[in-house]
Amino acid sequence: MVVGGRGNHEPTIETLADSWERSLRAERKAKLTIRNYVDSPKMLCAFLRSRNLPIEISQVTKQHIELYMAHLNETQMASSAETRFRRLRSFFDWCEAEEEIEVSPMLRMKPPKVPVQPSRVLTEVELRKLFTDMGGKEFSDRRDLALTRLYFDTGC
Repeated sequence: MVVGGRGNHEPTIETLADSWERSLRAERKAKLTIRNYVDSPKMLCAFLRSRNLPIEISQVTKQHIELYMAHLNETQMASSAETRFRRLRSFFDWCEAEEEIEVSPMLRMKPPKVPVQPSRVLTEVELRKLFTDMGGKEFSDRRDLALTRLYFDTGC
């Protein structure tokens, strides 16, 4: 159960996100990891609140999360939406493990697809300029040029 809740009020996504943060800190997760993970349910809470949808954990449904994911898909890069999805899934799994909910509303949800985007290949002119710019006289300059050429020649 959530620690530090307000009386008999039902826990919200926001209050549970605070408890989850404490749990992540207890697991010695990195500060940046904790911030990134905890931001996701808090952003979901803000989204639901802005649309007058429930923020009490037991009232959040798959449809609410799908609405939020559709919003993310329209406003963010696909990889960002997919990352938020994974973090929310972790949050709801934690809520389920803590017995705040019986079943995660994300149980049968699939993450958004992230299209594969091939890397841009440098043109011959760009490669020549790169190698020319690396043409210093010092040992470290020659070493760096040799390594860079090796990478390009072997496909590393």
